[in-house]
Amino acid sequence: MTRDGSRGTASSAEPERLLEVTDLQLRLNSPRGPVYAVDGLTLTLDRGVTLGLVGESGSGKSMTCKAIMGLISDRRGTITGSVRYDGTDLTRLPLERRKELWGTELAMVNQDAGTALNPVLSVGCQLTEGLRWHLKLSKREARDRAIELLTHVGIPEPKRRLGQYPHELSGGMRQRVNIAIALSCGPSLLLADEPTTALDVTVQAQILDLLADLQDEHRMTMILVSHDLGVVAGRTDFTAVMYGGRIVEIAPTKDLFAAPRMPYTRALLASMPRLTAPSHTRLRATPGAPPDLTKRVPGCRFAPRCAFARDRCRSEEPPLVDETGSGHLFSCWYPDSGTPEETGATLATSGQTLKEDA
Repeated sequence: MTRDGSRGTASSAEPERLLEVTDLQLRLNSPRGPVYAVDGLTLTLDRGVTLGLVGESGSGKSMTCKAIMGLISDRRGTITGSVRYDGTDLTRLPLERRKELWGTELAMVNQDAGTALNPVLSVGCQLTEGLRWHLKLSKREARDRAIELLTHVGIPEPKRRLGQYPHELSGGMRQRVNIAIALSCGPSLLLADEPTTALDVTVQAQILDLLADLQDEHRMTMILVSHDLGVVAGRTDFTAVMYGGRIVEIAPTKDLFAAPRMPYTRALLASMPRLTAPSHTRLRATPGAPPDLTKRVPGCRFAPRCAFARDRCRSEEPPLVDETGSGHLFSCWYPDSGTPEETGATLATSGQTLKEDA
């Protein structure tokens, strides 16, 4: 997909295309059997584009990023399909070759900075390691660059922080160090998994502005995973909605927020708090629970929770289609069943009925 929202022809889009994921599947090993964390995901991204990835916890957002990076070991799970980065299929590269790309071409900001950072190495050691290994900087050059990076992400007294260890920093500071490490070698593709989750609103805006500046400067492509729909609405070119390990709707961000087609997307939007709503207005929650990813059942995965589901929804899985050719793809047999407000109200009523029956 291109930044203006058009899909384009193969010949016109190919020179700008950076990432092409085709039928990506990630099966994790568990005592209950294989967990289909990512199941048949397909998407394309051009240089300089930001894709927002949204959905409930457990929908497969973080696992999608890890599968694209190739961070799942053979002992933990199996990845199939193809992930073509700048024409190279990453799934076919040996581990040593992938390591050469991590940091310089692809980088990831993990959601939990506490586990992403090594507790027995200083901040300076972890921040300069990639600079010296990939960019071949001298010890002094790497240190100067590390101080510059810490300054960019809003960490006070950056020189002193280099000698500190992760446990000496606050959660927000650890997250900023995590972001600085990911940006240190100037990657072309950044996978940002809730990059501002532990930061206050002011610092969050600074970090997002920094990422936007780097995108404009280096034409960096970014996949932004977030539960904050407001951030996604204002900071992305496209938005993909995941449910049960699959993308159920993807479109230019403005189009998706203005006219969502999938009932699950409408339920997400209906759950957002509104500044115009009266005080103490209850938030609308989607009834039911996410699907069990160890089971593959026929039909739409959202059907058990959808107030508009019909027999066809429970027996046939709807494909991801673009009915109008506008680049707005969705997976639903009956996409015009109610407005976002009506969907939220109907789902809320349905959830109340389920509670009363129980």
